[in-house]
Amino acid sequence: MPTSRHASWLIAAWAALAAVTSFAQTPGKGLGETVERGPDRVAPPAPAPAETILPAGDSIEEIVASLTLEQRVAQLMFVTLTGRLGPDNNERQLLHNLTPGGVVVPQAEGPLEGLQYLAAVRATAGEATRKIPLFLAANVYTLTQHAAPKERRFVQLPTPLSLAAANEPESTGRIVALVGRYLGTMGFNMNIGPSLELAATLPESPGSLQLFGSDPELTGALGSAFVSGLAAQGIVSLPTGFPGGGANRLATGPAVLLTPRPLMAGSDLLPYARAIAAGARLMHVGNTLVPTLDKEAEIASLSPVAIREILRGEMGFEGVVVAGPLDARDVATKFDPGEAAVRALEAGADMLFWMQANVKVLKAISAVTAAAERGDLDPALVDAALRRTLELKRELGLLERAVPEEKAARALEQEIPKMDDSYAVERRSITLVQNNAGVLPLLKDLSAPIGVTGVTGVEELHDALEEHIDDIAQQPIATARHIGRIQDFEIDRITRSARGMKTIVCIFDAGAKPEGQAKLVSELQAAGARAVVVLLGYPSTLPRFAGADAIVLAYSGTETLAQTMRAVADVLVGGAPVGILPAVRDLERAPGEPIAFNALDVVRCPVGRLPAGFDAPFVAGMSVSYSPALALDKAAWDFGDGKTSNEFEAVHAYAAAGRYPVTLTLTDKTGEVVSSTFHVNVK
Repeated sequence: MPTSRHASWLIAAWAALAAVTSFAQTPGKGLGETVERGPDRVAPPAPAPAETILPAGDSIEEIVASLTLEQRVAQLMFVTLTGRLGPDNNERQLLHNLTPGGVVVPQAEGPLEGLQYLAAVRATAGEATRKIPLFLAANVYTLTQHAAPKERRFVQLPTPLSLAAANEPESTGRIVALVGRYLGTMGFNMNIGPSLELAATLPESPGSLQLFGSDPELTGALGSAFVSGLAAQGIVSLPTGFPGGGANRLATGPAVLLTPRPLMAGSDLLPYARAIAAGARLMHVGNTLVPTLDKEAEIASLSPVAIREILRGEMGFEGVVVAGPLDARDVATKFDPGEAAVRALEAGADMLFWMQANVKVLKAISAVTAAAERGDLDPALVDAALRRTLELKRELGLLERAVPEEKAARALEQEIPKMDDSYAVERRSITLVQNNAGVLPLLKDLSAPIGVTGVTGVEELHDALEEHIDDIAQQPIATARHIGRIQDFEIDRITRSARGMKTIVCIFDAGAKPEGQAKLVSELQAAGARAVVVLLGYPSTLPRFAGADAIVLAYSGTETLAQTMRAVADVLVGGAPVGILPAVRDLERAPGEPIAFNALDVVRCPVGRLPAGFDAPFVAGMSVSYSPALALDKAAWDFGDGKTSNEFEAVHAYAAAGRYPVTLTLTDKTGEVVSSTFHVNVK
């Protein structure tokens, strides 16, 4: 069995190789996200798998016994690769010499590139000859949105916050199916996510679009839909962020879990409990600070209270626990990589997550191996973690899974430009939270001339609005893109050019400084224009725009906006998607008594709801509707007694007593159909 000297020699060799290649690496941004990298290099051919670690047999016990202690420790590492088209030189060395148990690929320009990237990983790691499959993972949102818009060959996915705003099982199912198809076609077997932290509601928090909002029940329902829906497509999920605490995340620094332990089951922990009930087989424990739970460890990824007592004990989770990232600043400022790795394993982790695959990983392998050899760490913990991981891989059938063919990836690339599911879901997430004096929808006779201004998305929204209204002008604010705020001279310029405009649509980034944005709104109103704010991103600055005439929320980033602005334009001009309000109770009537049914009385338009709560009146779940007359095309009533009507307004009377189901089906002008059933009790 090699000693820690072998690992130390590898570390030295690795450092020498890094010095020769001058590969620039910087700390990563988060779990499964892209990190900055140095210039691309042509990677050498993958080395042949090391014969010394071929398993002696097929059973899990035989595989474990065939590996050295150092190799068993390496199998517990979950590393992020940073090479652009495949593993870089350093990563190939790690994959070949001390193969980790899982890798995360953070970027791909298209399905074919993703497939080829994983092929290089498999060949370098010698997955087939070792009979130990890899977890091949990606955060599908960062994977598909990395490339520049003109190079990207993935359709824009509605963010998790968009799915929460739409809050419709059908919409969520459509996106889960698309995510599964993306990952399966490229050959991934794991999705990093969804995050089940609750969204921050603190005014100074930037928030995150990768969360499902601040409602624990809604977060649990949507997270469970991802877990079960992806599992049905052969993709295992890694729900992230346990044990929560995201509601207390500030602009800088980690999340802090401050919820009293007796209340955690109904708040922060509830989404994770729902995911476990839905069949989650892995769980990520993050670097949340947990001072009220574990004063000694403080960091959840290193806390036996968080992992052993709560996750495994109280919640009964029996799957694989992934802890980290252990090379994040929150951990690295207190512990070196080796000490953090030992602490995480002692706390109950099975796999250790890293934002890169560099010398820190080798140091951790060396430290854990040495600690186990000295007896400072029980080697049985290493073996138990490895067995649990291998058992899950075998149960999932990862080794026997067929490698996807390139023709499938090429076919998906050709189909992507024609896909409309993502746009349809995006439309249903757009949220109207303020509409003073019925400013919206924009109408040619009442609202024009119309101006569009803002830091980003101006051209896209202008073009989308021009499909509905001719008299549209645009005025981008270029300087604010670079400095993050709108300066006074820009406010003066926009206000002067807006004279004579009846309505100005202002596109603002919620992540930018809001002072200049709010001042621009008030100056435009003082000049006689009605100001409509379109707020992009996580809407933590929403209360700052309470003085606007109308506010529309779109939960997307600012990198790719064509699809989002098409959806926003639909809402602005009255073509928003429609929904039917649920019935509170049965209607009661006497036999022969006429009942007036009016479809417009029970329609929501738009349908998006605010998924996180802020200062009143902007509380979670709120939305504002306007008249659906411009959006609707057809209505159909089925009164449950054999009679029907195709009118928006219908009068019907029931001849006999009974409880009758009444079904209303609406079709909007895009062809989307919604339906709902309520009951009339005739007695």
